[in-house]
Amino acid sequence: MTVQRERLEADVLIVGAGPAGLACALHLANLIKKHTASAGKPELSAESIYVLEKGREIGAHQLSGAIMNPKALAELVPDFEKSVVPVSDHPAAVQEQRQLRHFAEQSDQMARRPGGSRRCQSL
Repeated sequence: MTVQRERLEADVLIVGAGPAGLACALHLANLIKKHTASAGKPELSAESIYVLEKGREIGAHQLSGAIMNPKALAELVPDFEKSVVPVSDHPAAVQEQRQLRHFAEQSDQMARRPGGSRRCQSL
């Protein structure tokens, strides 16, 4: 029995949509854009750069708390501060805020229970 698998042609496949993988994809796309703008040969396209992520969404298993030095981001995306979508309104940031509220509510409920842990009561 021969198994038919879907095939997707790619020039570049980046495994992992963490900060390094996304920075790599963005930097490579910017290099291709510059190459194309200068009428470089051979013609290149950023459309065949793929990022493969195992999480349900980008940043699903990041533990950094979204704290980062903006210097690197400014190098990759010079006008990021003028972005149309504020970072705090980004779906990943909204999801993280929901999760933090959920954990805070659970902690409060545990502290209110008789015999709740002392650690939760001190929060």
